[in-house]
Amino acid sequence: MRGLSTVAAFAIFIVVFAIFVATAIYYYQLLRQTTTQAVQEVRSAALPPDQQGALIYNGTCVFSAAGSGSPFAYYLEVAAPTGQALTSSRVYPSLAGAFEISCPPGPGLYKYIGVRQNGQLAYLYVYVGPSVAWVAANGTVAYVSKVGDGVAIQLYLNVYNNSTGWLPATYNVALLYDSSKVVCNPSTFSVGPTALSPGEQRPIYLGVASCRAVGAFNGTTIKAVVVQSYGAYSWSGAAAVVVELVNSSSLAASTSPPPSGVCSFTPVNGSQLSGFNQMNGWIGAWGGGPGGYVVAVRPGLLVPAYATGGSGFYYVQLSHVEIGSLIVSQAPAAVQISGPMPAFLSSLKVYTSAGTLYVNGSGQAVQLQPGTYTIYVDVRASPNAAPGSTASLYLSCGSYSYPIAFEIPQWTDWGIPVKVYQGTNLNTYAGTWSVGSIYFWLTYRQPPLSAQSPYFTIGDYLDSAPQWAAALLNPTASRWDDWSLDYTGTLYVPWNEFRVGVWHDDGVRVYVCGNLAIDYWNPTSPRFDSGKVRCSSNKIDVEVQYFEGYVESVLMFVVGPKDKNVAYMPTIDGAWYCSNFNWGAGIYGSGAGTCNTAWTFVPWNSQQNQPPYWIVNKYSPGSKDGAGVPSP
Repeated sequence: MRGLSTVAAFAIFIVVFAIFVATAIYYYQLLRQTTTQAVQEVRSAALPPDQQGALIYNGTCVFSAAGSGSPFAYYLEVAAPTGQALTSSRVYPSLAGAFEISCPPGPGLYKYIGVRQNGQLAYLYVYVGPSVAWVAANGTVAYVSKVGDGVAIQLYLNVYNNSTGWLPATYNVALLYDSSKVVCNPSTFSVGPTALSPGEQRPIYLGVASCRAVGAFNGTTIKAVVVQSYGAYSWSGAAAVVVELVNSSSLAASTSPPPSGVCSFTPVNGSQLSGFNQMNGWIGAWGGGPGGYVVAVRPGLLVPAYATGGSGFYYVQLSHVEIGSLIVSQAPAAVQISGPMPAFLSSLKVYTSAGTLYVNGSGQAVQLQPGTYTIYVDVRASPNAAPGSTASLYLSCGSYSYPIAFEIPQWTDWGIPVKVYQGTNLNTYAGTWSVGSIYFWLTYRQPPLSAQSPYFTIGDYLDSAPQWAAALLNPTASRWDDWSLDYTGTLYVPWNEFRVGVWHDDGVRVYVCGNLAIDYWNPTSPRFDSGKVRCSSNKIDVEVQYFEGYVESVLMFVVGPKDKNVAYMPTIDGAWYCSNFNWGAGIYGSGAGTCNTAWTFVPWNSQQNQPPYWIVNKYSPGSKDGAGVPSP
């Protein structure tokens, strides 16, 4: 009897345990979603991170830190290296974005800490001390033939703030020359008061100096000295030669002028895809013809590669790009690049294997023997460079002149524009990028489409974001939570009635032809939702809004015909195709949103299976993902 009782008791235990496990599994997702939403609300109500401020300097100092609507209450000022608190002052007037502060009393590094009424902090470093400054001209040699002849010299001040703080300064430039041989008007220039950001190198156009020969000479130089000042303090550099002025008649009197080489330039067209560093789109294109050349590049974001599994940082830029071949024949020729540094570029270098022609606003003539020379460009745009910005330099060789334009393309030229926001409801605009598809999968779960495409970001990383979004949100962060996106693009579809679907974690809204097709604006674990739409045109407007709270980040957009279980994941080159797709709605693991066959890529111009694809302006789609060709 005792043995029978033991067996019965064990059986009862097994039944009770099974009921408990089944109940736990049944309520797991409900409990998780409720907990996620509660934690999300707490996190949204928490204090945002410290802000980084900027200095506005016009003789007075203004602390600028745009952010929340809560105004500043007071600020602290701390001097380095002593750490002594110099000022603790109320802010007046109370503004949300900027307020006047006491300027630093003298040389040193200072930290200002602004305190908002809600307790949020903003900080600003200010450096008072010397910077690196030099003067350059649009040419290094100018010629006159007799007394009374004149030349017009365009002058540029290049300033480099090699400190970790904002630099307030005023600059005065004086030209130095032998007044018995040459006179320049004006001979002095000034810049400022102004403020340079930490590490900034800024080319500043000074103006035109008209220099006239007033005495006989074979050659003379025009130098410049730069004086930087702040209050009662000043720093000056050595006088450096800016232009050499040559009497061409003295050359003709002794010898015949040397023959000039014949020059021609053959352009090279090309483009650069961000590839698997996961910027998910094209970052540069270059090309031209007989009438001129164009180099187009995206804004130079600082990108945290470690956001999705890399290491360190990199800049969006073009390096060692071959733009063409310069041919010199018959005789040696001097080649140079002239023109002011484009204001929307952070750095620019033009060079050949024989020497450097141009660096950040300063041109240098290089004498080339007859032969063929490859011309290279290194270029990085400013991180906030505005689309549509353009400026031209000129390649001169002998009597030959060829324009080279640099520009920032429009966001719709090479991809789908996507705006990035701080906050989970498109709250604070952080910037815009351009991508080749709508697909990232940052979670430990197996992705529904695992193909390697330069337009996809797939990885087992939590509390993260695609690298382009992380760069705009905060490139030096260790995690990325509480952000949102807004994609707007034009999609070609071969049907008038069709389905749209989206994998998402967290919330998503999808608008098609101006109508809301999917609306799930709530925290969630990864799930798939879909809807049916009808449009009168095959070229349709699509907007996808998305927000991420924390932990997993998932977004994947698909389309398919209304009454078939097939699906397409469109890109700018075509679409990834699944011939047996589950269009049901549900959480990850339910079977919804999954492909029961293999995904295959279908190019945009396929005759057997014409796919949907994203339409962009200056772009020729390719035969596989990433094989298209953008044009500048």
